Amino acid sequence: MADQRIRWAAQIEGVGELSLLGSADAPYWRSRFAGTSLEVAEVDGRAQILLIAARLRFAGVSFREVSISVFVSRVLHDRMQTGSFLLQAYNSNRLFAFCERTLFSTPYNYGRVDVAAEIPGAVTVDVGRRCILDLHFAADSTDGGERPIATGDAGWEGPVFLPGRRPQDDARRYFAAKLHGLTHASPFLPDRDRCELLPGPTDEAVQSLVDSNFSPRQWSLRANAFHAKSKTYDVD
Repeated sequence: MADQRIRWAAQIEGVGELSLLGSADAPYWRSRFAGTSLEVAEVDGRAQILLIAARLRFAGVSFREVSISVFVSRVLHDRMQTGSFLLQAYNSNRLFAFCERTLFSTPYNYGRVDVAAEIPGAVTVDVGRRCILDLHFAADSTDGGERPIATGDAGWEGPVFLPGRRPQDDARRYFAAKLHGLTHASPFLPDRDRCELLPGPTDEAVQSLVDSNFSPRQWSLRANAFHAKSKTYDVD
């Protein structure tokens, strides 16, 4: 996948973003991707999961969204390619969620999404009358002082593989994504921060985090990020 062939569907500046990186049981995710071209990208024997919450404005419309992804790799033309697999995303705008599903084949649903990309920070996702995701990024540390924060330019860029209608069709399509900006990184503090996963019967992505023993590890806060997303491509 080379930049010159990418057709960007959206390039958005001034994004407020709060992300949470964590790990989960690798055997669960190896089983999930069995029969596909993907392998779980493990760190210290654990699968890596990323939750990204963002406040954005596109075509004059403000909205919020949350995505849940697993880091993966695959062999393409005898070379290892790293990326992520998008389990599920939620958009606060019904029309945008519909367009994502129908025009880009992405697993987007409508949800009431709130994002506070600041310190303290917070993310909630409500589907129907149920809160399925509740995150809180505390302002202080366990001893009441300022929490440890490392600041610098950082981001992520790569292919985002998509679910298919059937498990064997997973990762046959993808889009390119990149995000970057001044980043404030801080470890997840179990005594001060909050990560509540409260899936209902149809919330398969959030339920998979519960089933794979998701453990939050690090926050990344970008108050003024750049996000870009391409059209959807078939895998080579």
